[in-house]
Amino acid sequence: MKRSTALKISFIITFFYVGLGTVCLLSMYPKDLLNGDWVIGGLLFTLPINFISFGIMFMDKNMVTWVYLIQFCVLLFTWVSIYKLFFKSRVK
Repeated sequence: MKRSTALKISFIITFFYVGLGTVCLLSMYPKDLLNGDWVIGGLLFTLPINFISFGIMFMDKNMVTWVYLIQFCVLLFTWVSIYKLFFKSRVK
């Protein structure tokens, strides 16, 4: 597998996983647009990467900017981690 292909695949996996977590975080409260029963399952599925942002949103709903900033940092960290763990040994 080429390095560019491995980077793209790891980014796509990371983007959807962290993106799902971010949407779940922003839909936690009853008056949010996308609130529903699916939010609990999504939060439990993505809890390993959302625990800091979950705490921030649980404390204060109006700290959305901090959630975006933390989730962006988590996206970068998770992308590098997935690439190194799963694709680094397969890259030629």
